[in-house]
Amino acid sequence: METLEATSKSAQKEEYLFFTIEGVNLAAPFANVKEVINLTQSILSIPNVPEHVRGVINYQGVPLAIINIRRFADPKTADKGLFRHILVIQRDKFEVGVLVDNIPQISIISKDRDISDLSKFNNPNYMDFVCQEIMYEESCYGLLDVEKILTFKVENAVKK
Repeated sequence: METLEATSKSAQKEEYLFFTIEGVNLAAPFANVKEVINLTQSILSIPNVPEHVRGVINYQGVPLAIINIRRFADPKTADKGLFRHILVIQRDKFEVGVLVDNIPQISIISKDRDISDLSKFNNPNYMDFVCQEIMYEESCYGLLDVEKILTFKVENAVKK
């Protein structure tokens, strides 16, 4: 007989925001998404920053760093100009804006059934920042490792 605790663990569900960056399917835990902003304002460039940092925007009265995670792996890659949104990712008190192309949906999925270790998601440009994969509606999405993205940003800011 299954215990109540085992039953609730096996039925765990979580919300994820599904999006694309330059045609690559990715997802982020909705709990870490503070806001989705339409890219209508200019991004202010900052000199002497790593290639993946596009600049900053005024976000609720404070500067918000905007990054292109595609450039983490390949700093020389050219932007294709497809970015239409900024995904404001947060954990604890740290926030960063991630450039994304398209946000088709937010969905609730079963953590134990739909999320697994990486086996099908194999895009080398995103592997450093993807921790697991999600199979959803016959497509494979890389699940962003929010901790790595924010830690990378914080460590680089401290080094300056």
